[in-house]
Amino acid sequence: MPTIDQYNPLQASYDKTIRLQDLETPYYRERVTFFVPGTLAVGANQITDFKFNRAVRLEDGYAHVKVAPTTTAITIELNKTGTPLATLITIAAGANSGQVTLSEDANAQFAATDDLDIDINQVGGLEPGTDLNIVLTTRDDIQGS
Repeated sequence: MPTIDQYNPLQASYDKTIRLQDLETPYYRERVTFFVPGTLAVGANQITDFKFNRAVRLEDGYAHVKVAPTTTAITIELNKTGTPLATLITIAAGANSGQVTLSEDANAQFAATDDLDIDINQVGGLEPGTDLNIVLTTRDDIQGS
């Protein structure tokens, strides 16, 4: 199974860790980007078996397509080790992007051993949308600081 250090660079990229100071708890915040090339289609496991390699909490999700969907929205489901998060990322019909706050989702906390899988549950009608980028922001509290 791929880890954040081994993932196919054509499907995912990783922003270097930046240490931010919080008055009470210092933490790392990172962005991980996934890419689904070409014309989108409904399907499970568009991205599969991704591991963060340490415990993290998903904070935000952002999705962008090169060509906007028509008549219906694109819905993207994030799964933690096979269990869907309650919050979907949606790109409205006619729009090129959508975002969502994930930090309130009870399932957004990932252990180092949990897998992240990404499904596309719905695509646009006449134009399904193309070249999907998904950016997830994570937070990892620094232990012992």
